[in-house]
Formats: sequence, C-alpha cells, structure tokens
Amino acid sequence: MTPTRVFISYSHDSEAHRERVRSLAERLRHASLDAWIDRFEPYPKQGWPRWMEEQLDVARFVLVVCTPRYRQRFEAPDATGGVTWESVLARNDLYAQGGRNTDTREFVPVWFSDADRANVPRVLAHLAGHDLSTEAELSRLERRLRGEVETSVPPLGAAALGGVDVSPAFTAAVVGLGAMSAPPSDRASARRALRELLARLFDPEELRSFLRDVGREDVVGAVAWSRARDTVVGDTLDALHRYGGLDEVLDALLVVRPRESVEIGRVRGTFL
Repeated sequence: MTPTRVFISYSHDSEAHRERVRSLAERLRHASLDAWIDRFEPYPKQGWPRWMEEQLDVARFVLVVCTPRYRQRFEAPDATGGVTWESVLARNDLYAQGGRNTDTREFVPVWFSDADRANVPRVLAHLAGHDLSTEAELSRLERRLRGEVETSVPPLGAAALGGVDVSPAFTAAVVGLGAMSAPPSDRASARRALRELLARLFDPEELRSFLRDVGREDVVGAVAWSRARDTVVGDTLDALHRYGGLDEVLDALLVVRPRESVEIGRVRGTFL
C-alpha cells in the first residue's frame, strides 16, 4: 500500500519554528506517513517554484502551519517568496474544488499555539484544522491523515415508527413530544433554549470532544475554546448555523444524551 503523501507548507519565521516543523514532519514519517518539507530536499534541480507545484500535485494532504508571518505572506498582494507562491497554487486548487476539501486533496490548517488559531488565512478558515499544542490533538491529526474513522455511526434500532426503523433515542424523543409543553414561539427563544441546554450538558472541552466525535471539525476550528462557557456555546451555534448540519448534531445528541430527548425535541423543529 502506498503511504499517504503529506506536504507541509510553512514560513521560515525563526530557527525554533523551523525545528518545530521539522519535528512534525519527522513524527509523521515515523507514523508511516510520507510527509515532506523543503528541508528534506534543499537543492531541487527543477527550482523551487516547480518543486512546490509538484509537491502540491502529489499531496493527499497539505498541512498549512499558521503563524502571523505565514498569514501575512499568504494574503498580502505584493508579497514574494515560497509561501506566496504556494498560496497561489492553493487558491487555484480550492477554486477548482469549489472551495471544499475532496477525497483526493485536503488542505488542513494547523497551529502550534492556541493564539495562532486566529492566523489561519481567510480562504482556509472554514476548513477543519488542528491545534498541535497537545499530544491528543497530534495523535488525532495522525489518525485523520491515515484515514482512520474515529466514530462509527450507530446502527438503527429495530423498533419501527410509521414503517421506518429509527434509533431508540429518536423514538424516545418523538414519544416525548406528545407530553411536552408548547415549543418556543420563535427562533430567538429556541436558540436561547438550545444554548442553555448545551451549556448545562457540556463544558467547553466536552463540547469540543463531542463535535469531533460526530465529525464536525469545521465547527471545532471556528470556535475559540479558551473563552467562557456561554461564549463558546454561542460561537458553536453560530458556526453550525453558518456551516449547516445542526439537525445531524442534534440527532447525535439524542444518542449520547437520551434523557434530554424531550427538551432537545422541544427546540429542534423551531430552531432549524
């Protein structure tokens, strides 16, 4: 089996930063991922522009190491150098891909400190990224690059509702709808109810873990998780509204929190 090809795009901010990037590349290679950086081929015979183009052409994943300098060079219209050239290639690829990652190429923003989450280039900000300041997140990145699915979809239950098999949790929610109080009268009150529910069920770290378990790295990457619980929950709902898929998240919430099925059902129809 051919190892997964990974290209790491970064700016040469300092020697310490270059060493962090080199250590990341070496770690990925030790994990059987074919990771490449410019320091592994310091004198490309075809020249740097062509070498960078070839790296993006063959990469299954392109890791973008975000720092203030990287973002400045990525976005500045008059900048020059390797990051600027790679940004042109990345923009062209994303344009051809409809602004989305695909099964053949994914752009993955990564950062070494929480503060650098704000330095993800604008055209990449909607893509799921990774904070590499923790061992847990480094391991999660490795699993993603290897294509290992972290959470399997639970099977549908055998009980039938209206001729369609559904999960026990969803059945409980529907049954509970008959006894619940009237739903919120508008989207604002539904949002408040859902926000209060999520704040009661999860602290920020638990909410981030839940979203990752259900495959919503796009939402995880859009939230500043170091902020207060209410702010994190509000930002999460904003991201779900922006990116879509709140209904699937609520279905997953029914599975992990079946005792809250009535309250989840109470706000579900109005908020979506």
